[in-house]
Amino acid sequence: GGPILLATAADIASTLEMYSEAGLEGALLTGVDFADGIRRFTGDALPLLERRGLRSPFQSASASAA
Repeated sequence: GGPILLATAADIASTLEMYSEAGLEGALLTGVDFADGIRRFTGDALPLLERRGLRSPFQSASASAA
């Protein structure tokens, strides 16, 4: 169990930022439709977390090996 994050991407980013400020260093996220949820999270919320300095920009393994 844990808190439910059902909100806009901006609200989710703000909640995760609040958790980070409280000392949380990671989170496990899941959803009813995992494929849709991960697509929406990586497309909408993750860029906000990157802009806030809470996450380094993602680089695929193939991009970092080049």
